[in-house]
Amino acid sequence: MYCEIHRFRSSVFFYDKNSDYGKFLERIEMRAYGHLVEELLMLMKGSDDSIDIEKKLQTILDICLSNTDEHDLTDLLDVM
Repeated sequence: MYCEIHRFRSSVFFYDKNSDYGKFLERIEMRAYGHLVEELLMLMKGSDDSIDIEKKLQTILDICLSNTDEHDLTDLLDVM
C-alpha cells in the first residue's frame, strides 16, 4: 500500500504499488515530474555554475521520460 500526498490540493489517496493501477499512476507522476525537470533544465542552460546540477537533472529526466517500467519513484532518490 502506498500513500500519495498532494500538498497543493490537500488530497490523499492510497493505492497498491504492485497493482496495474498503481504502476500506471506512478508512470503518470514520473512523466509529470520529468516535464517539470525538463523545464528547469531549459531555464538553466548556459549557466556555468550549475553543471553538476544539470547532469543530475538530466539523469532524472531520462529516468522519468523513459518508456519502460523498470524505474520507479525511488530511483529518483538515488540520483538526488
